[in-house]
Amino acid sequence: DQVTNGGGQNMAGDYSFSFLVGTMTFGVCGDPATPIHFVQGDGLISPLTGSSVVVEGVVVGDYQTTLDGYYLQEENADFDGDNMTSEGIFVYDPDGTPDVNAGDVVRLQATVSEYNGLTELGTIANFSACGTDTVTPTVVTLPLAEADDWEFYEGMLIAIEDDLTVTNNYYLGRFGQVRLSLERLAQPTNVVLPGAPAIALQELNNRSYVTIDDADPAQNVDPIVYPGPQLTFTNTLRGGDMVPNGIVGVVDHYNNDSSDDYRVFPTEPVTFEPTNARSETPVDVGGSIMVASFNVLNYFSTIDTGAAICGPSQNMECRGADSAEEFERQRTKIINAIVTMNADIIGLMEMENHVTDAALQDLVQGLNDVAGAGTYAYVNSGVIGTDAIKVALIYQPANVTPSGDYAILDSSVDPGFIDTLNRPVLIQTFAENATGELVTVAVNHLKSKGSACSGDPDLGDGQGNCNLTRVAAAQALVTYLATDPTNSGVDRYLIIGDLNSYAMEDPIQTIEAAGYTNLISLFQGADAYGYSFDGQWGYLDHALASADLLPLVTAVTDWHINSDEPVSLDYNVEYKTANQQIILYGEEPYRASDHDPVIIGLELQPVVVTPTVEIVTPMDGDVFTITSGTAVSIPVTITTTNFVIPDDGHWHLWIDGSHVGPVMDYMTTVELSEGTHVISAELRTPDHVSLGIVDTVTVTVTTEPTTPEYMLYLPLIVKPAETGATAVPQFESRTPLQKPVL
Repeated sequence: DQVTNGGGQNMAGDYSFSFLVGTMTFGVCGDPATPIHFVQGDGLISPLTGSSVVVEGVVVGDYQTTLDGYYLQEENADFDGDNMTSEGIFVYDPDGTPDVNAGDVVRLQATVSEYNGLTELGTIANFSACGTDTVTPTVVTLPLAEADDWEFYEGMLIAIEDDLTVTNNYYLGRFGQVRLSLERLAQPTNVVLPGAPAIALQELNNRSYVTIDDADPAQNVDPIVYPGPQLTFTNTLRGGDMVPNGIVGVVDHYNNDSSDDYRVFPTEPVTFEPTNARSETPVDVGGSIMVASFNVLNYFSTIDTGAAICGPSQNMECRGADSAEEFERQRTKIINAIVTMNADIIGLMEMENHVTDAALQDLVQGLNDVAGAGTYAYVNSGVIGTDAIKVALIYQPANVTPSGDYAILDSSVDPGFIDTLNRPVLIQTFAENATGELVTVAVNHLKSKGSACSGDPDLGDGQGNCNLTRVAAAQALVTYLATDPTNSGVDRYLIIGDLNSYAMEDPIQTIEAAGYTNLISLFQGADAYGYSFDGQWGYLDHALASADLLPLVTAVTDWHINSDEPVSLDYNVEYKTANQQIILYGEEPYRASDHDPVIIGLELQPVVVTPTVEIVTPMDGDVFTITSGTAVSIPVTITTTNFVIPDDGHWHLWIDGSHVGPVMDYMTTVELSEGTHVISAELRTPDHVSLGIVDTVTVTVTTEPTTPEYMLYLPLIVKPAETGATAVPQFESRTPLQKPVL
């Protein structure tokens, strides 16, 4: 127990070691064999890679016809009790001989290898059938302690016994995969702040799901087996649907950039319950008019043939439909979605940006073909910016009318708004026909997270690429709106569109800091969603109201026709068999796009203008001085807002709670004696009805101290009479002298 080359030092503790020495003979069923947990080891790679081993176990998954092999697991009694070593392994047997079935006990001699992260046995030298047996599934609970803990179960039969929720169906059609979790996984920055909170939630998400797979390595197979018997347009599998009582299956590992590394091949039927049913119509948001935001996912009437014929200069690649057939399928779904929403004003993202505006004209024509001639019209902005796509506005002229000219926010308005990355903003004021009341709608589509921006990389805080670019655009937007770019004269602004930012990210916080309210958060709370990426849910499409508009918002909803649905149900025909092009398509709105539309109800009312009055002179706390027995004459001057004298009325003067009388001008004069006095100005209507709007100041009048007077009298002087004369007293008058107070 001494450490080698340790100078006689003893080991610090007791350790046990297992060794495989020499080459094991094949033997017969029941003879000693190499335990599968020895083959797997406690790491990602087998410690016996390249070695020939003899193993004996139970077949827990037979995939000879699809995966050219089967999964073998140690019998229950032979588990080693080490949770870090798997008891199962894949046996690669492309010849498929002899045939095996689940439950068979087999003994075989084969070579250990690693294939795309999966430890497996191949090049079978010897094989024996040893009867049948069963293996108890190992119970796995979510979330795992670590995301890589699936390695401990590689090749094993496992069970998750909790109810599970569909959180990702994106790869359902391509790989036959569905990601399940205890509940939908939130996009971190949709519910927590970027940085440490978002990173922590992402780490939790990474170990909170399991991926089930159809165990068919072929892509885009027909039929798509989930949900059973197969996926169709009417037998859909939506995000939020449930798998009651969990799953049982074998854990596989395959390093693939396109699909999940660890996956479970179910060995028992997976039962899905459609707990998140489709909604044929949006939730009623009330109001006298409705505004909607809808990303229509590259609505191009110019067919994408691969030629660079699109964009404002017809030198860019087209997007959207690859054929006239695809365009008709796309067009039908988009039109049905918009008509069903029945919003009065609709902001659109990802419309073709072409000099002829053919795509927008085509869409409006299609809407009117369905809803009736003249039902819809569009704001004729022409080309906006330089990208192949733009934002647009359509509306129902029977209910609303554009008021004044539209405005565009681009780099020429604010250099901070980079219009080569963000799509320019389209801003239009609309008047409600029934009331004449105004609302200004700003339609946005900010830079996406997918590609990098120079000097603005992904900082790893959960906000993705180009966050600073979006923040600058958000700041430019609120700054521009504050200038009333459409000259509406009212501060009723509704910011809508695909801001490519989740609710807690910096661009949204920037807009909120400018006085706007996140309406989706206000009306739907933290569970709101309208978009799914990598199995995590949040919303990129927003509705933010200015302070003056907020009281007029009746409700907001996301119509979940797109984000919940499998992408296989979209209008595209590629990667689908002729049969699937029929059974996976429907003219209804479901999967018309990848973003859910947002719908806002507004009850527009006359602008309530509240008058104000302010006493300008005297000021509160002023002190005036008088002499004893007098009064001071004080000018009282007022100013008003939203109230013109005498057109709107007049004001009444009150002194110390006593009514003095009406004043028909902005100034009057009061006489105040010594003491503390309260002066009040009260606005009244022309017929003297009080508006309850009062301003008050308090002033003090003090008496100036009296200066005392002192009189000084000189003494009486008596002059003697001249000799021989009769003495007569003579008096000399003296004027008293005033002495100043010392």
